[in-house]
Amino acid sequence: RLRIGLSAFGYQIEVIEQLSDVKDALEAHHPAAVILDLEFKEGPTAGAEMIQQLRASSGMNCPLVVLTVHDNFDARLAAVRAGCDQYLTKPASLIDVVHVLDNVTLATEKEPERILVIDDDVDVLEHVKITLQSEGMIVECISDPTSVLKVMESFNPDSLLIDLHMPECS
Repeated sequence: RLRIGLSAFGYQIEVIEQLSDVKDALEAHHPAAVILDLEFKEGPTAGAEMIQQLRASSGMNCPLVVLTVHDNFDARLAAVRAGCDQYLTKPASLIDVVHVLDNVTLATEKEPERILVIDDDVDVLEHVKITLQSEGMIVECISDPTSVLKVMESFNPDSLLIDLHMPECS
């Protein structure tokens, strides 16, 4: 039923019923996303455990949507450990599944976060700047807290990282 419904929204679906077939199917089809139940005959979280192993060993990096009847802590923890991007409990409506798939597969490339760092210690500023830039963020640093409004106007940061103990303004 889900296969037919998703096909109507333009998704091509490959159904894999045996956990042992998942690795070969992923290699053969290179999916835009994987919808996975947690429970297989191998155990209540066997699906998540398999995906976790595949992510670690083969670099599987497509989005993972868990669709399961299990709505408890252990199941959700197994899903998080497997790198789950979205978690739905059954019965989920077709519209909910389509919405989730659209979100994980049609995601537009986001602009990097813009972070304004304010600290009177230039060594701390440099360390924080290097760390945040290594994570792909755009960073502007200022050591003079009195210039923050002017810099905020021109830099337009998404977030501020502020030293709360600066002599000029604490």
